[in-house]
Amino acid sequence: MSEPVITTPRLILRELVEEDWEGVHEYASDERVVYYLNWGPNSESETREFVHRGIACQREVPRRCYRLAIVEKEGGAFV
Repeated sequence: MSEPVITTPRLILRELVEEDWEGVHEYASDERVVYYLNWGPNSESETREFVHRGIACQREVPRRCYRLAIVEKEGGAFV
């Protein structure tokens, strides 16, 4: 797991890693979640590409984009 960027008593916000695509896909593919958004529902390949772009953002200098994973401290469940 990557280093935390921000922590709260209950959550960790951290950089995205490749393995996060499944957690992201869980919400990004749900029609109810994306109903009012201008994207989605995502296919698996669209979600993987989103995560790849988020990881690529980490290498930008200067950095202009931040896509972070949110996980529970206890158990590490993707939020």
